[in-house]
Amino acid sequence: MHSYLLQGIFGNGRIPPGEKPETGESDKGSVEMADRKKARESEGFYSRVTGEKEMQRADKILRSMEHGIRPVTSEGLNRVRKILQRQKRRQSRLFLASCILAVLLILVLLVSLVGSVVRRTSGGSAGKASANTPGTGTESVGTFSSSSSVTPTPTAGAEPTSVLMSFVGDCILGTDENFTYDTSFNAAYDKNGAAWFFKNVSDTFAADDLTCINLECALTDRNTREDKEFAFKGNPSYTEILTDGSVEAADLANNHSHDYGDRAYDDTVENLKGAGITPFGYDDVALYEVKNKNVTVGLTGIYELDDHLDCEDQIKTNIQSLKDKGADIVVCAFHWGVELSDTPDENQVTLAHFAIDNGADLVIGHHPHIIQGIESYKGKYIAYSLGNFCFGGNTSPTETDTIIFQADVTLDAGRNVTGTSIKAIPCSITSDSSTNNYQPQLLTGDSAQTTLQKLVTRSGQILTTEYYMEGVDLSQEELYDGTDGTMTPAETVLARQNGTDTSGTGTTGTNTGGAGTDTSGNTSGTDGTGTNG
Repeated sequence: MHSYLLQGIFGNGRIPPGEKPETGESDKGSVEMADRKKARESEGFYSRVTGEKEMQRADKILRSMEHGIRPVTSEGLNRVRKILQRQKRRQSRLFLASCILAVLLILVLLVSLVGSVVRRTSGGSAGKASANTPGTGTESVGTFSSSSSVTPTPTAGAEPTSVLMSFVGDCILGTDENFTYDTSFNAAYDKNGAAWFFKNVSDTFAADDLTCINLECALTDRNTREDKEFAFKGNPSYTEILTDGSVEAADLANNHSHDYGDRAYDDTVENLKGAGITPFGYDDVALYEVKNKNVTVGLTGIYELDDHLDCEDQIKTNIQSLKDKGADIVVCAFHWGVELSDTPDENQVTLAHFAIDNGADLVIGHHPHIIQGIESYKGKYIAYSLGNFCFGGNTSPTETDTIIFQADVTLDAGRNVTGTSIKAIPCSITSDSSTNNYQPQLLTGDSAQTTLQKLVTRSGQILTTEYYMEGVDLSQEELYDGTDGTMTPAETVLARQNGTDTSGTGTTGTNTGGAGTDTSGNTSGTDGTGTNG
């Protein structure tokens, strides 16, 4: 891989200052921790079987709406409806399993009775004979062992490899029925065809192993529009936009995938699958096979806007489910945060760290509609918000800056993740400077420099948030500020950004990532922040 534009920004996975390395516990403490872990595992299994946690979550959402703690929204009601539907299916499965178990018990009793009668009539001769006969019973085999508890065995002929993944932000492949047709996404499709939308970025997507978008609309023919201010849908044929653009996966855990109801959401899932695109989101996790490299990527999408920190159980369950299914790499995508905020809030930071602590290898964020910063936590990367991308929701969005966030994950012969390198390719959501024409393009020159500068600055802002900085000595944190290609204490970088440092250090030229153009030059000034390719 070429050098990565932001590889040095976020540290090298060392233990952050102010944190102490883990130490061994006493035997008593270890036993107590093991007991608590067993209790939590037992409680978690019972909760998954009975749906108790989910029903509590639904009750909490409804009560908060009833008492005015949170607004009554179609997203919240849809969330409750899906929980109740899952609970109904769960109860049906439990009833069926109970019936099957009862039938098996009856059969066992009948066999036992028949065997007893046969033994009495044969005078016990059969029993004596069987005492000298080798046993023929079925051997018990553990078929439900967790992959996380088994040391991975290298596949025959497997070698260390790497998987290059590209992630982009919000894609609305359609329009609101109340929008003017002439300037709508649908009009652009009718005029230019499917391949036109991703024409400027499809070569970048074709060169990777997996491209994933956040699909914020329904792809359906239904007219069952939800009662909300903005509701987006596109024709099912719009899946061709994704296939022509070399997109392989779509996250559906967002606030617009149910704009036309649950059945339209199901249509979207089936239409994506029919086009060979992997959908995922909410409780539906997905595996994507990189067949030429014998690597399995696990994908989960979490909708944070209703449950906030209460979605931790779902995060943990989904990640473990992916590992049990054989995922070598786990990507956790979130729909979270505050629209148009350039800094992640406390919930975003908390949940991102929680996901990595529970086995995620990469965290991707959506919803704010603008770029937020990137953080390295325990050697794993978090892209808090990728902004918009192919965005049919607005002809004049607040920002047109966006990035293609690439993660190149390396694995050993046993398919264990050994490291990750990242790259941010600066883009615009439009190829027309006067309006959003829904055709993303790669940026070059000063435009690319500006977008990357914005990303670097916002990444630095994460370090200054009160909830992130608790117990951390800011002067020891380091950022890659691009002035000379070396690591610089964060307090110096931030002083330059705030205009309080007048050293006169300028920015160096950048390599623009996807475009391959080098724009060299020295721009003097007091800012002093930038990035090197």
